[in-house]
Amino acid sequence: MQLTVQHEAAIDYAETARLATEAFASPDVSFSPERLRWLYDVSFSHGTTVLSLFAGAQKAGQVALVHQAVRVEGRAERAVMLSDLFILKPFRSRAAITDLYGEVERFCTAQAIRFILAVPNEKATPVNIRYLKLAPFIRMAVRVGLSIPFARSDVASQGLAGLGRDKAAALLDRYVRASDAGLSWTGESLWSRFSDSSRAFAVHASDDVLVISAARVSSHVPHTLIFAILVHEGIEATRRDVARVIAAACAWHGRPVFVYAGMNRRIALPGWACPDRLRPSPMTLQIRDFSPESGPVSFDRFELLDFDFA
Repeated sequence: MQLTVQHEAAIDYAETARLATEAFASPDVSFSPERLRWLYDVSFSHGTTVLSLFAGAQKAGQVALVHQAVRVEGRAERAVMLSDLFILKPFRSRAAITDLYGEVERFCTAQAIRFILAVPNEKATPVNIRYLKLAPFIRMAVRVGLSIPFARSDVASQGLAGLGRDKAAALLDRYVRASDAGLSWTGESLWSRFSDSSRAFAVHASDDVLVISAARVSSHVPHTLIFAILVHEGIEATRRDVARVIAAACAWHGRPVFVYAGMNRRIALPGWACPDRLRPSPMTLQIRDFSPESGPVSFDRFELLDFDFA
């Protein structure tokens, strides 16, 4: 049967969740319609384009292109982040992958999108390199630490959902650095990113540093997961400044073990480096620049908040 790739404008989220769960075929991976709708329509507030593989009228796979903005030398450039790529087992072939990835390339060229970004798992890493010419760009540090959970008087901790959109956006906006190169955020878009009602995020803020965290369990170890460490414009935070806010996060969740993953030139990274064998995935940002003649690109920060992890 001939396969075709189409822009799926009206997404059937229930069917897509069912097909994605079937395609991944893992007891540890399950997709829900509500989670997909939130991710595609709300979380990354520039919207999502879904390119789907069809065998006749049957959906056989897809790739989601989550639209983002990347700040380069003070200007915003259009980008898409690859997400939720799957092909059902009966339809997997080199031709299917070539067709799907070829449509991604054509879409980006037609829409004047400068960057394709991806944080793939181990299996998808070489596929992205071969079929879409993505290259390794940032290998995120994975750091683990132990912090005495102490509620610091100079750090305000609160559940993000309880703040409400307006108060949360105003707070978060104070820590957005307009000068930083990398993914572009505002207080409002950060609120959208962490507005998932099925997960409880918390925010911890001192005068200079803000941490976004959540309680998680990995390999049966409860821990405080650090999604972002944001620093006021013009401030270079010390290790102690960051440690105090992380201690408050650990106190809030009652979990002294913390985990941080990312790259951040504005801070001294907390904790100790995790051995490679314990890393949850390659945790590498891949990139393709459709306008390399515009000059080299670097990021000042890339953390868990910047892609659809956890």
